[in-house]
Amino acid sequence: AEVDFAHEASKLAQKTDQAMQTATNKARTIGQDLQPGIEKTAAALQPGIEKTAQKAGELAEQMKPKLAEAGENAKKGLFKAAAQAASTAIWFQSLGSAGMESDEEGDTGGTAECPGTSAPPRPEQMPTSAERKTESTQEVSQVTSAAEGPSDFQFKPEPRETASA
Repeated sequence: AEVDFAHEASKLAQKTDQAMQTATNKARTIGQDLQPGIEKTAAALQPGIEKTAQKAGELAEQMKPKLAEAGENAKKGLFKAAAQAASTAIWFQSLGSAGMESDEEGDTGGTAECPGTSAPPRPEQMPTSAERKTESTQEVSQVTSAAEGPSDFQFKPEPRETASA
């Protein structure tokens, strides 16, 4: 039984080897038959490839000024944003130097909220340091005159905007 099995396995191996050689020969023949067609196709495509490369180069040359302009616009936008951020930071610092108390510094009982302090102004609306000093001096004189005598002033607190986190 083992001899028959070995004999059958040998025959099967020979048939497989013959089939592989036949398939390899056919693949070579097909490859050789296709070679001239592939060469003709490549030769026909070569002028189109050269034209495409030339047009791509022209397009790149045309885009250089536009790309440079886009870079300049991006740079200007970045500088403008940085200037606005700096102006806003200065505005917030001026609030602290004007003697205004924040919620974190403690509540003294009376909550006097200045109008217009809920959001920082845009840079076009920002007061100069001389204007801030004048406003600060006016506020101090108003507080001083109010403390000196009775007035008809009635405090009407405005509702605060709270940030929900």
